Amino acid sequence: MAMKQLPTAIEDYHSPPDRPFTDTKHPKICNHTTETMGKPSYTGWTIEPHMSVVPNRDGIKIYQHVPLTQASMSLRDLPGGVRTNRDFVIQIEFVGTCSEDVIGYHWPTANRKVLTAVYHEIYRPLMKDLGIPWIWAPMDSYEVLATGRKSVRMSASKYDNFSGFLGHQNVPENTHLDGEMNLALLNDIHQRYIKPQPKPNPIPLPRRKSSMFIGTVPELNNRTYLFNEEDVTKKYIEDSKITADLREGGVPYVADVAKVTAEWFEDIS
Repeated sequence: MAMKQLPTAIEDYHSPPDRPFTDTKHPKICNHTTETMGKPSYTGWTIEPHMSVVPNRDGIKIYQHVPLTQASMSLRDLPGGVRTNRDFVIQIEFVGTCSEDVIGYHWPTANRKVLTAVYHEIYRPLMKDLGIPWIWAPMDSYEVLATGRKSVRMSASKYDNFSGFLGHQNVPENTHLDGEMNLALLNDIHQRYIKPQPKPNPIPLPRRKSSMFIGTVPELNNRTYLFNEEDVTKKYIEDSKITADLREGGVPYVADVAKVTAEWFEDIS
């Protein structure tokens, strides 16, 4: 059974829960923008969305106004057409704007911190609970659509059978052009979730299998070095050209000059 309340949302109900969905086969999410700077109160309204989302410096704050098992009446729904509101659509109002000419948070260019919160606190829980696929209807900017030379609005049958994410601009019987999101960034966040980025291999540290000794190498300007007993093998003793005068251990060790490298010796001076 579908959850009624999004766990990450603050309850802020206004209308009685008596508006069931008429379709339960094709779940979808419809994004809106409020075209305001602040969250509408929705007090006394009957067309509030399922939830409204307020961006902030820490991410987002979510308010839920309608149970997820009931329909929101935020869309225009003409008599005799597809039941736009009751067609198993979860409606989300993002506080801000889709237009470059309106003052408010501009959702088509939303930043990673805000959209990561949207993805993990809203989209992912709804996708998991309702079975909504990561499929987005074709969208365009408000500025392009406002010219009237292009439309991304669906037919009634396509809307009815669509399952995924869409904007108000895609819904039939409606005239609003909002709903565009920063899809390039959302896709990146989604891909990082379903296919986590590999962690870089740690830089291997020098071997430390036996006692460490401090010594000086005259041919290297008498710098002081820390080295491992096992790194100075009998082979290098036999081919020796440099004597390391140990300060600890009391036993002289020798090493081939070609082998006196950072692989075995660390400068601790």
